[in-house]
Amino acid sequence: MLFNYTRSPVVLCKDSDLRCKILEALELAKKVVCKREKRPNLNYKCGMREKARNGATKFSLFKYLNKFENEFHLDQEWLQKLYRLSTLDPKDSRYKFHQILPNYTKDIKITLNDARGLRADLKLFLHCCWASKFLLLPVYYSDIPRIKNGRSGRSVEYAKDAYPEIFKIIRAPFFSELECDVDISRFMAESSMKNLGGMPTGMFELAQLGRLRISPTSYWKNLQTTQFRELQGLLTGI
Repeated sequence: MLFNYTRSPVVLCKDSDLRCKILEALELAKKVVCKREKRPNLNYKCGMREKARNGATKFSLFKYLNKFENEFHLDQEWLQKLYRLSTLDPKDSRYKFHQILPNYTKDIKITLNDARGLRADLKLFLHCCWASKFLLLPVYYSDIPRIKNGRSGRSVEYAKDAYPEIFKIIRAPFFSELECDVDISRFMAESSMKNLGGMPTGMFELAQLGRLRISPTSYWKNLQTTQFRELQGLLTGI
């Protein structure tokens, strides 16, 4: 399957490998959160002490997914349910998140701010599953992990440690903290760069040989044909 045109993610690995890969992606997501929050480490107690009254919570993965793996079959059904819940409005999902969370969370009231924080970090987790190359996200999926900049209020990217090589090249012009030797802007017109900057995450999928799969949808019609061919050639040669 080259592109996922469905409305649900597609698992690429064997069922027997899925549990291990889910846990590895979760650990990657937790490391990203620690770096995002400028903390050397975080744990379950940090999550429990966090107060939701100040806005969306930040430590949800530590609070709600602590030693939970033995309570669930970490299989495609669990992963698909998690994906569906991450797409819901927090006003609704706050009452449904317990479907994918361990039993101890049933005694924890999930407030609206809790639900907002949990949804955001579950989307980070899904991104880490994609970056780990065992989950194919829908081409419509557009949730690059972002957080609001306290000074400007605008959303900025933060999960650079979970960016595969090709994705780094694509995002480098829009994410100043990324270190990248390839300047993709040299191969594209300025108008095309604007389109590239807003492209959904799901349109970029890494093949096993490290080549970029670019979805041939109408989204690309605004790209200049010659520039697009140059871009493809550049990325295919990496």
